[in-house]
Amino acid sequence: MGKGKISPKFAVMKRLISSKMIKKTKEDILNPRKKDLQKEKLPRNVPRVSSALFFKHSSALGPPDRVLLDTNFVLCDIYCV
Repeated sequence: MGKGKISPKFAVMKRLISSKMIKKTKEDILNPRKKDLQKEKLPRNVPRVSSALFFKHSSALGPPDRVLLDTNFVLCDIYCV
């Protein structure tokens, strides 16, 4: 009897190491205290906007009781009962 065919493992994938990754790891090893430039670009003080201005920006927004109603369905429901 021969051995059965082994199916490939799809969940396991070899990781390719790019030249950018090698360069980045070298820089991290040589300069561990280097500042990250992306963190410096983030805004630190963001002004708060009042929630009272919610309906002033978009006049299409309305209270939640504004509902579209199918009148034909309502009339059939009233007369058919």
